[in-house]
Amino acid sequence: MLKVNNLCVTLGGKPVLENFSLFCEDTGCTALMGASGIGKTTFLRVLAGLIKPDSGEVESTFTRVSVKFQEPRLFDWLTVKQNVAAVLDGGEADSVAEAWLASVGLENHLHKYPHELSGGMAQRVALARALAYGGDLLLLDEPFSAVDEATKAPLLDLIREYARSHAVILITHNREEAELLEARIVQL
Repeated sequence: MLKVNNLCVTLGGKPVLENFSLFCEDTGCTALMGASGIGKTTFLRVLAGLIKPDSGEVESTFTRVSVKFQEPRLFDWLTVKQNVAAVLDGGEADSVAEAWLASVGLENHLHKYPHELSGGMAQRVALARALAYGGDLLLLDEPFSAVDEATKAPLLDLIREYARSHAVILITHNREEAELLEARIVQL
């Protein structure tokens, strides 16, 4: 459960979020929508612990948070498989990484490096890594921004299935994506 009350964040002397409140259950998808610059990414950064709010309360029962940022943020010196395995523990890391990469359609690209990938492929590696980490709260910041329509459909299915047993907060400008994920839409 996530309960946010009257969250305020100022960046560079400018208010970005003012008295923002939100409640999310333990499972399901919530889509945050709104104009660019309104504070959606800032809110996800607060939830990820990367920004401290000026005021307000964030109460959460989630113990493990996975994040897929707008940019893929892959390690250039690691292969695709190594990028996913980097967030995993134990001797099964390689096989788990391979399974998640197969789920996003990249099973034939395990040994490529990030510079050898298209933008959409890099986004899918980052999504596989966030899913592999297995957070009970998954934060997705425009995860389909560089993904073509044909590739996007199975990814939406994957996230919708993940949201059946986890909480997902999605930032998107695409209402259709939110609806296909059966998300509760929150307009900022």
